[in-house]
Amino acid sequence: MKFEPKDRRSFRRLINNIYVKNIPEEKSNEEITELFKPFGHIKSLFVQQHEFGKFAFICYDDPAGQNKEYGPQCAQKAIDELNDQEIAPGIKLCVKHALKKAERDIEKIRDTIRYKASKKRCNLYVKNFPNSYTKEELMNLFKTYGEIENIRLEQGPSTKNAFAFVCYKEPTDAAKAKQNL
Repeated sequence: MKFEPKDRRSFRRLINNIYVKNIPEEKSNEEITELFKPFGHIKSLFVQQHEFGKFAFICYDDPAGQNKEYGPQCAQKAIDELNDQEIAPGIKLCVKHALKKAERDIEKIRDTIRYKASKKRCNLYVKNFPNSYTKEELMNLFKTYGEIENIRLEQGPSTKNAFAFVCYKEPTDAAKAKQNL
């Protein structure tokens, strides 16, 4: 006999740990604590520095140990309020649920697939233009249709086989350029 839950929410995971990255190096542990303290009782704070910058793990928990929902609610409030908040000029915090290594690996794979799929729609293969064209001339030709992320100009095996890849930031801009050119 297969068990079917009446309420799917009864199987949801309660996550009271958050992961924070893009913390300015000059921020002290006390300043980080003060930033996250308004969202609830902080049970633990772990701050570390590596080659990519400063990061932290913050765990919220009910000080009385009674309410299992308290920590996850605090963690979600912190994520909602502080994720993508500019904490210093040009530096935005990244605040999300802390995941186990296996879960992070799965998330990285999903993000990579999503990114590659989005770039397929943004990247144009261009040929049949004069071999004398420079990267700047191609940039001037294509930039009228949107913001360009990158142009890679290649000379083919013979002098008549030049081609380029034009990568737009937005798929709609790539579609406009493809339609008009």
